[in-house]
Amino acid sequence: MSTVASPPDSRVVLRNVRWQTYYVQSEALVRGKDEIDLAVDPPPDLAIEIDITSSSVNQLEIYAGLGVPEVWSHDGEKIVVHRLEATGEYSVSDWSATFPSLPLAALNRFLEQRATLSDTQLLRLVLEWIRAGFGSR
Repeated sequence: MSTVASPPDSRVVLRNVRWQTYYVQSEALVRGKDEIDLAVDPPPDLAIEIDITSSSVNQLEIYAGLGVPEVWSHDGEKIVVHRLEATGEYSVSDWSATFPSLPLAALNRFLEQRATLSDTQLLRLVLEWIRAGFGSR
């Protein structure tokens, strides 16, 4: 497992931020590294935030400063994709550049079923959906 070392100017801020980041397109550039140094390594391709009690709006500034091209946030109800624009600000998108063939609307429909299905039942449905090539749900 790798850890991401943040640039010195954001180290204090990031210490209190709960975040998960992933390398997808850039994975080969950081493969095998025990520590990622953002001063020399590329930023993660994707950050995922789960915000049920607070807003990730302020977090987006941090991710933009790091150059993270895509952030997914979950507010307890749905997944929202934020894509980094050339202006350095995020805009909401209905598709993921990181996973362009993944239908986000279908993922949100699965999330809606959490109230009526167990975690195991929901996981089985998602896995069946994936194996079927992202058929409609």
